[in-house]
Amino acid sequence: MGEVYRAENLFTGDPVAVKIILPNLARDESIIDLFRREARILVQMRNDAIVRYHNFVRDRGLNRYCLIMEFVDGQHLWNYVHERGTLDVDQALVLMRRLANGLAEAHAQWRHPPRPLAR
Repeated sequence: MGEVYRAENLFTGDPVAVKIILPNLARDESIIDLFRREARILVQMRNDAIVRYHNFVRDRGLNRYCLIMEFVDGQHLWNYVHERGTLDVDQALVLMRRLANGLAEAHAQWRHPPRPLAR
């Protein structure tokens, strides 16, 4: 549905993640609505397993919508395991609990998203 890039906030110089709708989906209203819904949900969420949302914009040059989010610097789990070997049971349980907690909150928000403000 989207590509994610590391970028820089021009005002602060801070790194951000930019999720851009794929070119072949850029005119699909149902995909654009999913991105909007994701933005409405992310702005409400406060969970350490879920990146923080900053903004939802349309890049006029690309003519595509983007979500601007917190950039999380770190190593991919795949690379971590490849370099250090498998996680031990305690590490795996901590990771699974954290991810399950974040997914549970995200799914709860998805089922009951915040209502848009009246205009």
